[in-house]
Amino acid sequence: MDCPDITNNSDLLEGKPRGSAILKDLIDRINIIIHDDLINASCDIEDQSSILTASGIWLDYIGERLRYPRPAIVVPGQEFFGFDGNGFGFDQAIFVLSTGPETEGIDDEAYRALLIIRGAQLLTDCSIPSMNATLRGAFETGYYIDHGDMSLTVYIDDTQSDAVIKAIVESGLITKPAGVRITVVLITHEETFGFDGVGLGFDQGYFVKNVIYL
Repeated sequence: MDCPDITNNSDLLEGKPRGSAILKDLIDRINIIIHDDLINASCDIEDQSSILTASGIWLDYIGERLRYPRPAIVVPGQEFFGFDGNGFGFDQAIFVLSTGPETEGIDDEAYRALLIIRGAQLLTDCSIPSMNATLRGAFETGYYIDHGDMSLTVYIDDTQSDAVIKAIVESGLITKPAGVRITVVLITHEETFGFDGVGLGFDQGYFVKNVIYL
């Protein structure tokens, strides 16, 4: 939200008080204290109370209310021993961590999108339009296909990071009605590999769409 600025309110003085430099300076000093210590703090609390503007630990507080903690992902850049270019060679890296790879929570924007899905998931009536609205409320894209045989296919575009898509699938945020199964999640790409002007050329695009089977 845009916080009101009261630091120049002394300009609103009328009559004889308006001509008093001492009074104007006193009011300005008091207004600065009110603005910095009360108004800005109140605006910040209001921002942090909204799922659309909260950040850091405040998003985690919202996640607690929605019973959806921040998903953890593997810290990027970790390298382990491997063969034929997959990982580091001998005496250059550990084989594996006994406790598994180091992880960290996903970033705020990714978590915000997942919380929006979670919130909409708690309110959806599980109709196709309602479930589509759940995806689009978070990502602006995405939709369900009903096959008419108690199964659904979900399409999510590739603007989402692998971490977000993985969290969606593994944490059950792919909403579905009771008794209905989701057969596949398709990660759609704007351009895929093809021949003779149809699609992108070699080393320029995906060969096929990524598919996640459930």
